[in-house]
Amino acid sequence: MACPSRVAELGLDAVTVEGSLIAPEQVQKIAAAPATPKLAASYDCPRGTSLNDEIARYFRIGQAIWLDYERIKHKTVTHTVRFVHDLLSQCFGFDDLAGPVEHTEGNRRYRLA
Repeated sequence: MACPSRVAELGLDAVTVEGSLIAPEQVQKIAAAPATPKLAASYDCPRGTSLNDEIARYFRIGQAIWLDYERIKHKTVTHTVRFVHDLLSQCFGFDDLAGPVEHTEGNRRYRLA
């Protein structure tokens, strides 16, 4: 018998907890934590900005990247790779992404993007 789906409504616009990996109470505690200047500094926020400012900024950048990708009628692997690369590098700070890489094992060749 399968476990019934557990969904918690948190009163947050963009977050719903499904399952039990993170307790809904813990998510509420995180969401309620004040964004202190010390916290903003630990994320290297530029002076004069708050953590909320930076979250909103990177959300808008990610949204623009998604909209560009969504406009493509016939998406290819190349389009998807570009979308993921831009999202990871421009929104999440991964500045050392490499790829695609050719991997050979025996007489088989794999392209890792």
